Amino acid sequence: MKAPVKLLAKDRVLMFLKEYYFGPSKALTLIRIGTGPLIIYVGIKFLNTYREPAFAYFSIIYGSYLIVKPLIWILFRLNSFKTVDVAIEVQGDFIVITDEFSESKIMFEGFEEISKKNWYYVLHVTRANRMHLPFYLFTNDQRQILDQHVTH
Repeated sequence: MKAPVKLLAKDRVLMFLKEYYFGPSKALTLIRIGTGPLIIYVGIKFLNTYREPAFAYFSIIYGSYLIVKPLIWILFRLNSFKTVDVAIEVQGDFIVITDEFSESKIMFEGFEEISKKNWYYVLHVTRANRMHLPFYLFTNDQRQILDQHVTH
């Protein structure tokens, strides 16, 4: 078994933000990046044209919320983004991931999808359950094996 490597909190946050903004589809990316500023713009326009500013203020506040929403998620889930020690063993047909609490052995065919991003892998256990693992957790040999199983 490979010695544990630190999965850094900053990397966990960066992977989350990249997946949030540039994840599953270009349409969702456009919505997540553009909706907040657009709603703020509409609120400002309403503020200048209507006598009753309640909707305008609501639009500005809600648009601002949409912009900072990922940061709010991070702040309220800090425990999910802490630095952890992880040991990973990759064999031809399975991966073993060990942290301080558990050890999981998962066959590659058990993943719905394995994606390779710029500097990390995304292992889709289910559609809603994913593991984000930066390249530095793997040796070159392990990365070669994992690259053979990348589906997207």
